[in-house]
Amino acid sequence: MLMALPLDVLTIVLGWREPSNDIRFLTGLLFGAAVCVFLYPSFVVLARKNIQALSVLPSLQKALLHYLIVASAAIMVKWDNLFSYALLSTLSIFGFFSLAVILMTGLWKTIGKAFKAKHAIE
Repeated sequence: MLMALPLDVLTIVLGWREPSNDIRFLTGLLFGAAVCVFLYPSFVVLARKNIQALSVLPSLQKALLHYLIVASAAIMVKWDNLFSYALLSTLSIFGFFSLAVILMTGLWKTIGKAFKAKHAIE
């Protein structure tokens, strides 16, 4: 899922195909879903003090749910009506702000841990 966006950009840069909004939309959704499902839990584990073994199964279940959402969004893009546009725009904006909050929270915790570790040494 993480490779969908770079492959999309690479095929356009190499001139193998013309850009398409539908494909760009789907690859962006897949990339966003992959970041939320796989990279964020990894980031949380690294930010914790005690690293514990975590099951991969919940991540796979979340990935399947995200695939279902991506498929639904792909169908809604083709509807071309006000309802689908409003819903997809709202979900896109919500997803962007959610990702920003997740990344800023993780960054804040990581910087806080580094700051505490530095002052504990001194």
